[in-house]
Amino acid sequence: MSYIKKIILHNFKIFENLEINTNRKLVIFIGDNGVGKSTILEAIQLMLTGSQKLVESIGINNIMNINAVNNFLDGNKKIKNLPKTRVEIFLDDNISDATINGNHYDLLNSDFAKNGLSLTIKPNLETYEQEIKEILENTDLFPYEYYKIEFKTFSGKTYSQYTKT
Repeated sequence: MSYIKKIILHNFKIFENLEINTNRKLVIFIGDNGVGKSTILEAIQLMLTGSQKLVESIGINNIMNINAVNNFLDGNKKIKNLPKTRVEIFLDDNISDATINGNHYDLLNSDFAKNGLSLTIKPNLETYEQEIKEILENTDLFPYEYYKIEFKTFSGKTYSQYTKT
């Protein structure tokens, strides 16, 4: 049976950067109200469902870390500096499944193939670069509506709740 080895959250809700290494036998999240226990479980749920509709129902504006957004708006509003949200779940290395194994993850040592899944929420520059530039130059608004949602395995393969094998 596979298990989650590590969870990395970057600009996900209240977490700017969080890395959790888990134990194979038991994982318990303990803490005061409002410290992020449910947020961690929500990140896991999003990853395991691969549901773009679920992300959209929550809202990118509610998922992206507000400090990252405010720092961008208060700083140099260049398109290359737009914040991204990333969630990575590393799975047990003992499973051999080529569909989830690869080096498409953000750790410094991504030369080594790992098993896992990622969610990236980033500006859709391929389709909306000009629109994003206009918003950044002419308003104080953040271009959430021009962001895209990508669910990928560490092999680089896109997945969703509708992916059939």
